[in-house]
Amino acid sequence: MKKTNLSARQIVVRVLIVAVAVALIDYVFPHHDTFRYEYELGKPWRYGLLTANYDFPVYHNDSVIQQMEDSVRRQISPIYVQDTSVLASVLRKLPKEHYVLGPDAYDHLESTLRQFYAQGILTNPEKKRLLAEGYDHGRVSSGSYQLFSRNAEDLLSEKQVYDSLRSDTTFSSALHYVQNMQDYVQANLVRDTASMNREYQEARKSISTSYRVIVAETRIIDQGQIVDAKTKDVLDSYRRAQEERRADSNSTLMMQIGQILLISLFVGSMLGFLFFFRKWHLEKQSYMFVAIGMVTLMVVLTAFASHHLIGGVYLVPIGVTTIVLSTFHGSRTAYWCHMVMVLLCSFIAPSHFEYLIVQSVVGIIIIFNLNDGMNDRGQLLRVCLFAFFAYPLVYCAYTLANEGTLENVPVLTLILMACNAVLLMMSYLIIYALERLFGFVSGVTLV
Repeated sequence: MKKTNLSARQIVVRVLIVAVAVALIDYVFPHHDTFRYEYELGKPWRYGLLTANYDFPVYHNDSVIQQMEDSVRRQISPIYVQDTSVLASVLRKLPKEHYVLGPDAYDHLESTLRQFYAQGILTNPEKKRLLAEGYDHGRVSSGSYQLFSRNAEDLLSEKQVYDSLRSDTTFSSALHYVQNMQDYVQANLVRDTASMNREYQEARKSISTSYRVIVAETRIIDQGQIVDAKTKDVLDSYRRAQEERRADSNSTLMMQIGQILLISLFVGSMLGFLFFFRKWHLEKQSYMFVAIGMVTLMVVLTAFASHHLIGGVYLVPIGVTTIVLSTFHGSRTAYWCHMVMVLLCSFIAPSHFEYLIVQSVVGIIIIFNLNDGMNDRGQLLRVCLFAFFAYPLVYCAYTLANEGTLENVPVLTLILMACNAVLLMMSYLIIYALERLFGFVSGVTLV
């Protein structure tokens, strides 16, 4: 095997070219923790086939979860804390009414007030709230940790207690001598919101927010299908699962390392091909730079088009790279670089395998038509025509094989493929520019 005549400086330059290419491709590569799809309920799915990359639970939508939470909250009856200091304050003020009421009426009033306060008195707004919330009972704590259940009707408001005292025949005739009777009727029950919230949070743990699990590699939705309520729950859950995985810094770091390693292997394989089969291309820095540079450029353009246009991956004329490399580097190098480029771009395309099949077949057709490079302008026109018909033919064949119908084939994708075939004509301008820039020689300029 012939040894390469590369100095240490030349090796460093080539390593830097590969490193820059890997960095650029990694920058535009879709990250696994990013959900790249937009969808609406009742609208068709605009992207390709979507499958689950990992297991994830399907969560109930927000309205269902809210209903379950409201149901749990309604099962928690109100808790009231009895303030014993209120009765003590009332009893300290009551003796001044002894002379007004007389012994019998006074004793009866004191006994009645003790009964009402022992039973519990609510403020007028709180009693209305209790009835409005539909509770049939409440729970009362008298300072201990034990709760006593009370019927809602037995929990009287201040107004009910006051009216009851006024209607008591034992001392009703003497009550008009009592000034500020409302001072002896004060609410001694306070809703314990903190305890109710703690009880609610504990009961809320029993709510199951998910109702099934999607396992890895499960088909979620395909292009053209309507996003119904169940599918939207799955898509929302998938988005949530990816956001949770993003929060796991260790998982994100390992995925990033794996992605960089994968890209490095693909780009490095082009370097390895040149080392074993095209050493003189590896020794000429311009040839290596054009091969890796054009592959990187097409990957970056594919990522940009995918982000800004639905089906935009089919608009990028990656065949230009195949035509140019076939002209300057030969068909074997062009085929190897084309497959590496297609594999990298397939990670960006929404429907990975579909893109891989379509672009691989079209790339082979381009190389077969060029044979050992482009020698005249008529070849380029022939390549464009073959690509013009090959793109929709392979795409429709793949769709028909998977779905059994062509009803869901998007017209926009077919239009973008036609534009792709026309854009292959740019190859002639790029070949001319590279010849002037790097001093390459091709059969086109010799004609």
